[in-house]
Amino acid sequence: MENKVVATSIIYKLIEKILVKGVGLVVSIILARLLAPEVFGVIAIIMAIVAIAQIFVESGLNTALIQAKNIERSDYSTVFYINFAIAFLLYCLLFFLAPLIAAFYEIDEYVLHFRILMLILLFYSINSIQTAKLTREMQFKKMLLAQLISSAISGVVGIIFAYLGKGIWALVIYYLVNAVVSSIVYGFVSHWRPEFTFSKSRAKVLFGYGSKVFASAFICSLFSNIRTFIIGKKYSSTELGLYSRGDQIPSTISTTIDNTFTSVMLPAFSQQQDNKSEIRAMLKKVISLNAFINFPAMMGLAVIAPVLVEVLYTSAWNECIPFFSILSLANLSVAILPSCLTAIKALGRSDVFLKLEIVRRIVMVIILLISLLFNSLIAIAIGWMISCFIDVFIVLIPTYKLIGYSFYDLFQDTGSSFLISLAMALNVWLVSQINVPLVLSLLLQIITGIVVYIGVSACFKTKNFVSALAIIKRVFRKKG
Repeated sequence: MENKVVATSIIYKLIEKILVKGVGLVVSIILARLLAPEVFGVIAIIMAIVAIAQIFVESGLNTALIQAKNIERSDYSTVFYINFAIAFLLYCLLFFLAPLIAAFYEIDEYVLHFRILMLILLFYSINSIQTAKLTREMQFKKMLLAQLISSAISGVVGIIFAYLGKGIWALVIYYLVNAVVSSIVYGFVSHWRPEFTFSKSRAKVLFGYGSKVFASAFICSLFSNIRTFIIGKKYSSTELGLYSRGDQIPSTISTTIDNTFTSVMLPAFSQQQDNKSEIRAMLKKVISLNAFINFPAMMGLAVIAPVLVEVLYTSAWNECIPFFSILSLANLSVAILPSCLTAIKALGRSDVFLKLEIVRRIVMVIILLISLLFNSLIAIAIGWMISCFIDVFIVLIPTYKLIGYSFYDLFQDTGSSFLISLAMALNVWLVSQINVPLVLSLLLQIITGIVVYIGVSACFKTKNFVSALAIIKRVFRKKG
């Protein structure tokens, strides 16, 4: 795959993610201003269960559809029938388990909400095939259109229900409408419909790879959501709502930046899976550009958190500020981890991927258990940040063994962005000490951060700044 094709795809994917996630973030902020923290705590528990169930629905087969060198037309329908059958069985199981789950978390009045929201699993089974097909074909402009339409429609419906005082139903309807509309629109733009065909032999081939991806994804999802399950049980729904709200903007922005790269790079890496030197070169560029955007964004969020939370959410959410700052710093690791894991996945080494997940999650659980001893939500947040940083070192070991990407490479690719981001954060903090109205203070801090970071990067002509500028020029030159 030519570099200019990858670069163009990255730009389209970045636009898609910014617009789609931006719409979702705006909707979320409006809903947070209308609804109580307790409501978001309850939804956090339900969506954590949905996230794990979704891994079973996809079964790693959607990734296999993207990663495989050659696929047949019938593969999409084969995987669809498997996914839909699993989704239906899971829904039935969770439908009957809903009262027990609600009783465990002492949220018995939300059983009906739980059962209705679980319906999105059925639509996820359809959507996963559509997105796999479009991702494999690198049709990111079509994905942009589909996600924008579904996000806008579901957002408007959710806000209307919130204004009408429907409480938690506003969030339930928001997620459900998003899933339904997304499946419909993706069906039109992907030009894919399930056919009456099923191949047992092809299912075995795809599952041979997908099973290990599924196991890895399940472990990752389970342990990524374990904080939600523990906080939901140990603390109140309100406290969970505050914690999840503190994590929402940092994780949304960091994963938006990262998914822009990894969703494009998985098919790009897969096409070069027999050329490890090319994959290493591509990985260096991806991590460099990712860090160039991620590092200033996350450090900046950590500093402006006190003002940003009060301006966006009102003072009712001020207790989430410490979580916001700490979890912003934890998300610095997102600039590195997913890209390395995508490279390993693209090599077809799902065995290494699975072993790596087990080691990573054991370390994470140990740190989580230690943080629980302090009986503090802030300690849990700090523990998560520490585990994220340790995670980087763990993942780099097999990355080096497989493609030769070393710790020194990481320092070369991210060092300048880290130091300039640190200097930017210091300047932003100094500006935050000026006694002016909140909105003006927020604007001054954001402008200062942008000017300092871009100015210093341009002044020293850092490699990452030059690379980012070259990609932007290439895309606009092509459009012209």
